Amino acid sequence: MSKPTADELNVNLTPPALKPVAGSPWGDDALQREGIASELSKLAAKLARGEESATIGLDGGYGTGKTFILRRWVQELQDHGRVAVYYNAWENDCDDDPLVSLIETLASGAKANWGEAAWAGLNEALGGIVRKYTGVDVPNVRQALTDGQTIGLLDAAAARRKSRQNLKELLAKLVKSTSDKEEVGVVVVIDE
Repeated sequence: MSKPTADELNVNLTPPALKPVAGSPWGDDALQREGIASELSKLAAKLARGEESATIGLDGGYGTGKTFILRRWVQELQDHGRVAVYYNAWENDCDDDPLVSLIETLASGAKANWGEAAWAGLNEALGGIVRKYTGVDVPNVRQALTDGQTIGLLDAAAARRKSRQNLKELLAKLVKSTSDKEEVGVVVVIDE
């Protein structure tokens, strides 16, 4: 019996990527969790037919794959042209006002793949928030986001803004702007 070479002892211990691949979000789904996301989509579609917003909770122990499922579900929705955003509460845990980082996440999602109707709703909602809490009129939030002007305004607003009601109003405007076109409305996944 011969001693193994260094190449033979080389083992790749790199874990699979945590982020899903656009166009094939379930390509690395070895445990067949796609079915859970399919059920979430069905439930979200049923809830979208109602007048009110809704919350769905996905519960499971540490390490059971909740983040894996949620990231891929959002990617799948985006791949099908739906308005969906993934927000990682753990990554933003140190924020004084998590609402500001959530708004920034929504704005980032809007820049990536939202349609004109969702942009109109986001523009109206964010413009009103910026005006109310900073006194600065930003008539075109889309342009301001592109130019990077809004980041400082949102930071200034963070010190004065603590109400959950403002988040509800923002999401209501986004849902209203897309409800006629979207099968599941606006999906905001908050992974905590």
